[in-house]
Amino acid sequence: MHTLSYGPRPDQVGDLYLPEIHSAPLVCLFHGGFWRLPYGRDELAPLATDLREKGFDLRRVVFVGHSAGGHLAFWAASRLGLSSPPYSAAAVIGLAPLLDLVAAQASGLGSNAVESFLDGSFAAVPDRYRLASPRALLPLHVRQYVLHGEADTVVPPEHSRDYVDAARRTGDDVTLVILPGTDHMAFVDPASPAHDALCRCLTAATQVACPSHPSDQRPRS
Repeated sequence: MHTLSYGPRPDQVGDLYLPEIHSAPLVCLFHGGFWRLPYGRDELAPLATDLREKGFDLRRVVFVGHSAGGHLAFWAASRLGLSSPPYSAAAVIGLAPLLDLVAAQASGLGSNAVESFLDGSFAAVPDRYRLASPRALLPLHVRQYVLHGEADTVVPPEHSRDYVDAARRTGDDVTLVILPGTDHMAFVDPASPAHDALCRCLTAATQVACPSHPSDQRPRS
């Protein structure tokens, strides 16, 4: 594992996990935590280690984000969605993601984390929400997977269902996977069924073309 700096501040760093297989896709992980300390990239270190051992790395680019990191992954993918390879993302995957900041702010998720993040409510600073919210940026022009636990009480799964409906109406290619009995933090455990679902989506995103409007999926028992 190598720690790389992308800015002058000590927290402007990322960790690069290199596998032995050099023809596998690159997975960019965005950690959650409602954009606040003390949450950091160490939260996803077990996932990064597991994906490295499975051979994911440097040929095709997939963005993966958990919770608020899902917001960042989808926002970053929206910036690259119209770019040409190798700078475009093959897919973006949200794990219990925050994809509609207006709805998240209205629901007060994360003790009003969205208002803190954007320094105001939607009524007060609507332009910031239009620039920052993936739903406001639709269509993203990139293949999308949204995974959400049915038992999630931190970010209710209805938020993902509503986003997916809106994205499909714009013509985006989106797969929704609802995981029964799965809570918000299951996605950071590489031994969980939620992580197995992520790995299946990564494999599909990098090897198998998806139909334009797939049905909502539930994991196999």
